[in-house]
Amino acid sequence: KLTLLLPEKIKIVYAGLLDTETLTGVILGSDLYCSTTVEDAGPRTIGEAVACGTPVVSFDRCIATDLISDKNGKIVKTYDAIAYAHAIKDILSIDQSERDKMSEECIKSFDYFYDDEKIAKKWKEVLA
Repeated sequence: KLTLLLPEKIKIVYAGLLDTETLTGVILGSDLYCSTTVEDAGPRTIGEAVACGTPVVSFDRCIATDLISDKNGKIVKTYDAIAYAHAIKDILSIDQSERDKMSEECIKSFDYFYDDEKIAKKWKEVLA
């Protein structure tokens, strides 16, 4: 029923469980990753998406608030389905140059958040 509401150019594929290599290929080939979690502290797939340069739309109750900004996706107040739909539409409506910038920002965000030296320094401070 959902696919009947979408424009023809939007394709949704229900893939089921995927191995790591296949999942990476799917994320790399996607224009957008949509995370609908409302309780998961992760999910890991948000980090995987930004590492692949794929913009993310997510609710605001997870790691997305650490990785996503208006430069590389959209954060939406949890349960606001209308804002979530608008965020998807907004990102899918941008031109290729904006999409390329957004992909670059995704990778920058991942590199900043998961910087090994920064993380090691924080652990040393905590454990000192």
